[in-house]
Amino acid sequence: MRYWATNTGILSLKRGILSLTEFADELFADDGLDPWMENYATLWFLHWNLISLKKDCLYTYYWLFNHYTYPTFDKHTLAKRITEAVKDNGWPEMSADTLDRDIGCLISLYATKPSRNRFTEEKIESPLTELELISPITRRDVLQLNRGAKPNLSIYTFLFGLFKFWNYYSPNSKTLSFESICYAPMSPGKVFLINEDVVAGFMQDISNATDGILAYSETAGLKQLFLKKDVSNLDETAFCILRKNYK
Repeated sequence: MRYWATNTGILSLKRGILSLTEFADELFADDGLDPWMENYATLWFLHWNLISLKKDCLYTYYWLFNHYTYPTFDKHTLAKRITEAVKDNGWPEMSADTLDRDIGCLISLYATKPSRNRFTEEKIESPLTELELISPITRRDVLQLNRGAKPNLSIYTFLFGLFKFWNYYSPNSKTLSFESICYAPMSPGKVFLINEDVVAGFMQDISNATDGILAYSETAGLKQLFLKKDVSNLDETAFCILRKNYK
């Protein structure tokens, strides 16, 4: 419980003391924003944290969503690619058994299980399956990354990811390229598995949704997002925008 709570941004561990993070306290208090996790924004928030924390065995999560470029995968292929990435990047190595269990856990968290008539404990699914990011396909043991439109991804959740990415990718810049928003590691395009068309759709409403903080421009073929107003803390702005999902 502690492992997953810390890696999804619910608990923080500082000097050996566990405590609820500020936003998690807002969410899950008895009178909180979403104590029963009924809002999709909460699930996207948990997903973002899982993907963004590159530590322990969570390289698997980070690498699959941010660096894997093919539409389908199986456990063997994914394990091979991650092992290569660990060596190339100098990350702490893990045993083959640990990696296999980690990949199996990831699949259980995200992929919808085949329907069965009889209820069993194995049929109980993770809440993250509701995001429909990974699904099994016809071929045995092959899974698909579902890149494209996400009906349950609001513009405010997209903006949460965008400001978090901006803070990670280029915190001192007043502009972001459309390409980086779609394809750079830890971008909304990568983490939320959305394509250029979906990102372009969000760009059309971005000025209104941010009260003029952001503006999108396509000039001479150059697609860019601009910070039109000073933002003192991009990370805090991300959470302020995310909260709009609950109003």
